[in-house]
Amino acid sequence: MLLEWNVAHIAKHDVTRLEAEQIFTNDHAVRQTYGNRLLVFGMTEQERVLAIILHPKPESRYYVVSARPANRQERRDYQQELNEGGDAA
Repeated sequence: MLLEWNVAHIAKHDVTRLEAEQIFTNDHAVRQTYGNRLLVFGMTEQERVLAIILHPKPESRYYVVSARPANRQERRDYQQELNEGGDAA
């Protein structure tokens, strides 16, 4: 998966590109949202759960719309999906 980053925007959420990339190498959960976007939840090496919004582009590329710390409900949903073995990758 190739990613294009909005680095300035994710920096506003106190998230770095490197930190955001970590969730793709750890257990993560993916959910379809509006407009074919994907919401990806995952934990960083610093044990922060992040929520990343991906917008699909041609040729298997994705644009990172946002990367931010997950809110309370998103953290709960992430833990539940991991415990149930849902869509966690």
